[in-house]
Formats: sequence, C-alpha cells, structure tokens
Amino acid sequence: WTGKLNNKVSISFSLIPPGRFLMGSLHGEQDRYDNEGPRHEVTITRPFYLGIYPVTQAQWTAVMGDRPFRFLGPDRPADSITAHGAEHFCHRASEALGREVRLPFEAEWEHACRGGTRSMFYIGNQDHEMRKAIWCSRSGTGSGRYTKKVGTYLPNPWGLYDMSGNVREWCADDQRQYTSEAQIDPRGPISLTNRITRGGSWYYTAEDSRSASRYQRPMDYQLDYYGFRVAMPCE
Repeated sequence: WTGKLNNKVSISFSLIPPGRFLMGSLHGEQDRYDNEGPRHEVTITRPFYLGIYPVTQAQWTAVMGDRPFRFLGPDRPADSITAHGAEHFCHRASEALGREVRLPFEAEWEHACRGGTRSMFYIGNQDHEMRKAIWCSRSGTGSGRYTKKVGTYLPNPWGLYDMSGNVREWCADDQRQYTSEAQIDPRGPISLTNRITRGGSWYYTAEDSRSASRYQRPMDYQLDYYGFRVAMPCE
C-alpha cells in the first residue's frame, strides 16, 4: 500500500501476514543479552502493514516541516529522532494519509524482521552473510561513520529493508519481561518514560543487529543513530 504525504512525497508499506514465530534468542546464541530470553512462541493474529523502509528525511520533512538530522540526504533515514518525535510524526501522517499510522509493537517488529527465519540475522548466522544485508559498525562502535540511503542492502524475506541496520528503531511499547509461555499478540506496558528499540545501526556492531536484540531507552533519547519506521493496521 502506498499513500501520499504531500503532492511530492509518498510512503510505501508491505503487508505482513499473521503467523507464529519464536521470539527472543536461545541461551547459547552469540552476544546474547539476558533480556532476550527465554525464547518463546508468539502468535500474531492479525495482518498489518509495515513501512518498507525506515522513515526517510524527505518523508519526515514533508510531514513535520523541519530537518533535525545529522546525516543529510532525502533518501537517508530520519536520524536523531526521539520516541516523542516519532509518535508526533505518526499523528500528523495519519491526518495526511487518512488512515491510522503508528509505531509497531515490539512483537510485530520482530515477527516482521525475521520474515519466517529463526537465524541470528534474517539473512543467516554467518558474518559474511550478514554484511550483504546490514549496514552497521564493522570494527568497533561508530566505525560505520554515517547512515546510508535506505534500501542499499538486501531486504529480508518479506521485502523489508534496513530492519537490522542503518538506524535503530523505536517501538510502541516498553519492555516486556519474557517468559517461556506461549503468547498471543503480546504487548509491553505503554510507559510515559521509556520505549523498546530494535534493529542495529551504523553505530552498533553486529551483535546489536541480531533479530532478537532489544534495548530499553528513555523516550527523549536523541542520538544520531536512532530513527523509526511506521506500521498501519489493515482496514
């Protein structure tokens, strides 16, 4: 689905099917953090749309009117965005499109990122495979140096680009404590102070690009490797 944000700028979504997946990481997964487990079955019961790319600078400016970015380029992801800013964008974009636009919930994000895969990265488990799909720091924190144009690397099986690199992405909910029990459409608390962030970035190394990687961050966190992508319910 594609809609116009103004006369010149559009935004495109991919339809994400419902289904079951294993959320989180196995105990022995390399570079795993404790908040990624236990791995458990999650069922997403309803299809939804998710942005094919993270929100770009052209899209942000078409909706919000400003340019708060460090790495300038209309087709680069909107960077230096707080969770508050991302939610404000969603409100204004909903008005422009005539349809509800929101941040994805964390379970929706991981379901979409994996695209039916169970490996560490949606393209596999090996470093040389990962480098075909993910723009991240190669040798140490910050060595990626900058964002890149969205869609530069290979998409995941459901046609989504940059899910595991370029900029880290805000989710709609706060951190949920995992248990081993199966979950149906799980959501973390809606906090007034914190949100979960997902995906890698140009600043992080490969371990933070894994599909299960998750960080809790304050909603006013504003760094040049934080951006977002938007979801849209099916009508």
